[in-house]
Amino acid sequence: MRRATLPFLASTCWILASACGDAPPSAVLDIVARDSAGVTVIEQAGLPAVGYGDWSVNAEPELSVGSLEGSEEYQLYQVRGAALLDDGRMAVANAGSSTIRYYSRAGVFLGSEGGKGEGPGEYQGLQIVGRTSGDTLVIADFQNNRVSWVHPDAGFVRSFIANRDGNFGLVNGALEDGTVLLGGLVLFGGGDDVETGFRRDETEFQIADRTGEGRAILGRYPGPEMLISAGEAEGGSWITARSLAFSRSTLSEAYADRIVLGTNDTYEVREYSTDGSLVRIIRDLTPPREVTSTYLDAYREEELAAIESEENRTLVQQQLRDMEAPPTFPAFDQLIVDRLGYLWVRDFTLPGEERGAWTVYDGGGMPVARLRTPEDLSILEIGADYVIGRFQDEFDVEYVRLHSLQRGADQP
Repeated sequence: MRRATLPFLASTCWILASACGDAPPSAVLDIVARDSAGVTVIEQAGLPAVGYGDWSVNAEPELSVGSLEGSEEYQLYQVRGAALLDDGRMAVANAGSSTIRYYSRAGVFLGSEGGKGEGPGEYQGLQIVGRTSGDTLVIADFQNNRVSWVHPDAGFVRSFIANRDGNFGLVNGALEDGTVLLGGLVLFGGGDDVETGFRRDETEFQIADRTGEGRAILGRYPGPEMLISAGEAEGGSWITARSLAFSRSTLSEAYADRIVLGTNDTYEVREYSTDGSLVRIIRDLTPPREVTSTYLDAYREEELAAIESEENRTLVQQQLRDMEAPPTFPAFDQLIVDRLGYLWVRDFTLPGEERGAWTVYDGGGMPVARLRTPEDLSILEIGADYVIGRFQDEFDVEYVRLHSLQRGADQP
């Protein structure tokens, strides 16, 4: 076991600041890295302050695609992923039209491919989940239960069925070599098979090679905390599955060369190799925040205010009365691996507070930065010097925006 004050991989002058001048403008971190049966366990007692590592994202975008009016090619609906290609083009998954659109670095529409359907190169719920070397995009299609590879110049390349047992599959990410991460789906039966009330079923994660074969099981993890309701109505029966207030779950990501899974009941993220072996665990030992009645009441009011139908309002009121929130908030709410292989973990955003900050970990699992991204930007991809995200204005118009990213002086 070794104990270190961070920046862990920085110069000796930063570690021994008293002997070499001023320390970096952030708190010294106490981190323990130890080996446990061949798995590296990295534990920290508290996250660094925002500003640690001197990383930042510009508030103003360099590129913005989207429009309220005008040509259809610039009107976006249900954006489900975006990627900046090596030649400067930006690919956008526009699920509303079931097409992949391409724009220049200046935001000019260059063309699209795909369309709604079940055939090769057609989609019913597309999402960009990664890319292989050479800029071939990896496309998840939930409704078609399929993973597809699409090249921006050659078009559709190939596909395979995501879930072999006939159930719908979820594709959570892809590595540069074409390895795909699958799992995270929870299914409910119909009719008399439905178990109503509070449920938290387990979900299995696995990885497959680019042909869909060579599947390695990563294990079973807790799914989302949900409230299941069912009943009879004219013409048949109904069932609803509603996430609990501040529902905890297992998040996953695969990109560049990292596969990570994190159950956010506590701050713990597990990293796997491409053969399915667990190689690293990252933990923050700070206890999660407690969910109080004040937060729960505010959640209920916000949910009811968004419902226009009186019939739906009655059902939701009943669900909210039956709902018990988890005892603690989730520790984090998003995982992203950037193009350089750095892991970004975003703190759970507490109700009424500023969007949670990101902690960035290098390839060895050590924290190197702590920063915020623009408040209303839903991050889709992070590159060496840029962040791409989805922005929605007060008229619910969607945009894809690219912001420049500055990494700290000691980072690539």
